[in-house]
Amino acid sequence: MTQRHSRSGLRDPIAFFEGLRPARQACIDQLRNLRPSSPEYHMMFVIIAAMDVAAEFFTRQRSFFTVGAGATASRDA
Repeated sequence: MTQRHSRSGLRDPIAFFEGLRPARQACIDQLRNLRPSSPEYHMMFVIIAAMDVAAEFFTRQRSFFTVGAGATASRDA
């Protein structure tokens, strides 16, 4: 029997949110194409923040996308 995560039906929340990493990065990249004061720009920030909060909640890893196993920032730098 597979162990389930205690907060959800996600069997492997880390793998699930790793799969969302490219979508989050695409949202960040899209910010360059939006006017900083536009509603679209602010909504993109809401989407990014929602992914961050959900990842932290389900994985119990703070700053999952910025310091997670597959983070784009180098740990050696």
